[in-house]
Amino acid sequence: AKEIILLLLIIAAGVFLHHAYTGKLDFDIYWDEDIFFFFEPFDFEETHEIEPPFPAEIHVINRNGEVVIQGADQEKISIRLKKKIWRRDEKEAREVANGLNIITEKDEQKILIRTNRDDLRRKRFNTSFSVIIPIGSDVKVSNTYGMVKVANTGDTDIENPNGETIVADVAGNLTLSNKYENVLITNVASDCIIHSHNSDVRMKNVGGKTEITHRYGRIELEDILKNVIIDGSNSEISCKNIGGSVRAESSY
Repeated sequence: AKEIILLLLIIAAGVFLHHAYTGKLDFDIYWDEDIFFFFEPFDFEETHEIEPPFPAEIHVINRNGEVVIQGADQEKISIRLKKKIWRRDEKEAREVANGLNIITEKDEQKILIRTNRDDLRRKRFNTSFSVIIPIGSDVKVSNTYGMVKVANTGDTDIENPNGETIVADVAGNLTLSNKYENVLITNVASDCIIHSHNSDVRMKNVGGKTEITHRYGRIELEDILKNVIIDGSNSEISCKNIGGSVRAESSY
């Protein structure tokens, strides 16, 4: 009986943490409302454009949602923000959506794209960015929970602690950090530095050196033109068509 009770508590805690982490629960307590009440989701969108000139780097910050960045043959930056908001009815959700907006900040080094979610006390929402930028622009992505997809960029820096990460056609260096979800990388012109664990990492066609720190999962490398260094633990490693030396460490 004790084991069954403990198992039920673990399952309940997992469900609770999942919904809290994805923004479906409200941690603020209001005595006139049901505590931890599950609401209905409502979807809204907002768009914004930024005209040149731009600083050297485009930095996108998000939490609890997807980030998609696509380089294209255009001079401006086009931003679409998708808002999924959990409330009792559409009217209440729309009021929240109207107060949840795209924020852009620019200085000499970078242009920052984010939301004002920290200004809203009661969250129960997630946000997803879709950003089209001039092809070959340097980008930095900071996302907390959700998938990140980046393509046709220059130097690229991605920090995505809990989410799948897909990167393609990077004209510069790539630095990437994630965990718990898989990483897929194709066509990077220069060096790659990858930190990932509890995931599978697949990389193909890298023009520079590759350094990977990895725990628990599989690493597959193909068509890497220069040296490869892998620091792994509980990592299954496969390398094919490596143009430089390979130094790989793993265990178990």
